[in-house]
Amino acid sequence: MKRTLLIFGLMMIGAATYAQDQNRNSLYSFYNVGAPKEVDRLGTNPEFPFIKNMSTKQQVYQAIKRNADKDNREMAEFNNILSGIGFMNGAKDVEASNITSANLPSGTTGNMGDGSLSSSYTRLNLGDDGVKAWKVTGPTGYVYFLAKCGNAFYPNNAKGTACISTPVNISAKPVEITATGQKNEVTDKVYVYYHMKRHKKHPKFAMAGIPDQNPSKPLLLNTQMKTDVVPETFRVTVNDPDQSVTVCPDSAAVVNANINVEKISGYAGFYPGRPEEQYKQVSKHAYKKAARKIRKIERKEQKVARVTNTRVSVTQDVPRKV
Repeated sequence: MKRTLLIFGLMMIGAATYAQDQNRNSLYSFYNVGAPKEVDRLGTNPEFPFIKNMSTKQQVYQAIKRNADKDNREMAEFNNILSGIGFMNGAKDVEASNITSANLPSGTTGNMGDGSLSSSYTRLNLGDDGVKAWKVTGPTGYVYFLAKCGNAFYPNNAKGTACISTPVNISAKPVEITATGQKNEVTDKVYVYYHMKRHKKHPKFAMAGIPDQNPSKPLLLNTQMKTDVVPETFRVTVNDPDQSVTVCPDSAAVVNANINVEKISGYAGFYPGRPEEQYKQVSKHAYKKAARKIRKIERKEQKVARVTNTRVSVTQDVPRKV
């Protein structure tokens, strides 16, 4: 009695599996397929002409979208095939990212569609180079469309193996990456002035940068250029996605993870000081002595300019309050 129940239980499991496969398009069924029919030529009986002879996956995607709303027998079969791999709305659910270029080796066996919108068990016998195809991957499986003719093809290498869900664990150590920093240049200028008495008649050079209400005209004494380059360092880490992925035969598993980039060092460099630090108060005597030296430099500039017939100038304008 126990043996009878066991056999009956196995028969019920087999019948349920068969019924489940029957709900899908017959393209995906390999029950009682028999010996494969040899196929050594493509294009004589196209199943879906609207995607045949396409050169790129983008062209295939656009052709599918152009025909997605058509209500005819051809698109009904096309949508039925796509629903078998998880696209509930058929062609309307397909995205360009679901389509990839593939090559099926010669000798591959599987179910192949034809112009009558039926399928038969075949062996591709198309030379050493195999045959180009477009692989459409859905949420629960995949199917090929042969590029030459647009016929659907489902290989028999899966042998009914189901897709499985498996957890994903990512182990990654933090990595520090150093990038070359940018070159920064800062010009420091030093001006001198002396405090003038109020009863003197002179131009008003008081400005925000000079901590004096009655200064003389600022005199530029020194200009110094500072440059510095400091590399920048980043820490790159990958977060464990804490997720499961569905893995199917002959289908790439997609894992999404967060990549974090943290800047841990950067350019410190030189930066201009406060405006008042550019101006130094000196005595009137020191100021006039410096002014005489500047006039000497200017005369030499003028002499060099006359001899070389080239304008020479190292003087710079005094910054004014805007």
